[in-house]
Amino acid sequence: MAALFSPYWDQYITEAGVFIKQNLKEPYYIVQKDYDRAEMERCEINGNSIYSSAEGEVNSYHVFPGTCYEFMLERSTLIGDSIEEGFRAKQ
Repeated sequence: MAALFSPYWDQYITEAGVFIKQNLKEPYYIVQKDYDRAEMERCEINGNSIYSSAEGEVNSYHVFPGTCYEFMLERSTLIGDSIEEGFRAKQ
């Protein structure tokens, strides 16, 4: 029975405990860490500005609407005339 829990214990208890012990003095355990700020590029789709990360897959919550996956913008279009109506794949 103990052999069944060994991988679970090792993965979720031991490794998590080591991580917490090494990072316990970090301030984000007490106060939430601010969201990452990334350099963003503006893309326009049907007159709507949408921002994507210029520095890899970093999503900046400081600009909206935005995505960290620029390739998704290249493959998507708006369903209607506004962002509120959503996106669909280009045909």
